Amino acid sequence: TNKTFTYILAGLAVAMTDTPGQHDLGVDIGPAASLVPPGDVDALASAFRQWAEDPAALERSKRAAWDAAVRRWHWEDPLERGSLLGLVQRSLS
Repeated sequence: TNKTFTYILAGLAVAMTDTPGQHDLGVDIGPAASLVPPGDVDALASAFRQWAEDPAALERSKRAAWDAAVRRWHWEDPLERGSLLGLVQRSLS
C-alpha cells in the first residue's frame, strides 16, 4: 500500500487489489484507481486494457491521482501530520 501513495503523488493511475487494507483508499481516490478482486487476472488485464485503449481515460485517472494526493494523501496533510509520533507516544505511555 505504501507504493500506492508514491504512485499517486507521482500522478500515476494505479491498479489495486481490492483487499480490506486497500479498499477504502481505492474508493477514496476514485477514478485514479482500478480496484480488482484478489487473484482476478482477467480484471487486472481489463483495467490495463482500458487505460491502453483509451488515452483520455488514462489521463483522467492520472489527473485524479494527482488531485487525490494534493487533496489528502500526503505526509503534510493535517490528518497525517504527527500521527505516527502520536501513536508512538501513546504506546510508550
